[in-house]
Amino acid sequence: MTVDGLIAVIINLNSNSEIVHKGFFLVTVANLIIVILMVVVFLLAIFIPFPHHKIVNSDTKDETEKT
Repeated sequence: MTVDGLIAVIINLNSNSEIVHKGFFLVTVANLIIVILMVVVFLLAIFIPFPHHKIVNSDTKDETEKT
């Protein structure tokens, strides 16, 4: 059985989808969940700092070696 077959067994793909309707905003629940997850990942990518190396100033290193 393929991965697609396993997903189809778990989730019934032949049923009607639920729709969120608020004014002019019309979207399926599945698409709304995907959009929300994409926004969360985007915000995490912005606010979580990337690891970086410490920069050692050569002037302070020379001063500590002189003492």
